Amino acid sequence: VATAPRPLRIAVTTRPLLGGQVHADCAAALGDAAALLHDLGHHVDEAAPVVDGPAFSRGVFAGLCAEVAAEI
Repeated sequence: VATAPRPLRIAVTTRPLLGGQVHADCAAALGDAAALLHDLGHHVDEAAPVVDGPAFSRGVFAGLCAEVAAEI
């Protein structure tokens, strides 16, 4: 690589998009990964997108049904 890559802007969250709880081991792994990325020079911030959970779930389910229909 001729030039060093630019730092990335990375958002992390331990808040589940569809509710529920994040397992402590998963949250710890995320923290470790975020710390490593920060140490490598990237910009890491805590941020969570606003997601309409029911609409997201319906969309994923509709996509899954369409894929299954295409396969049979």
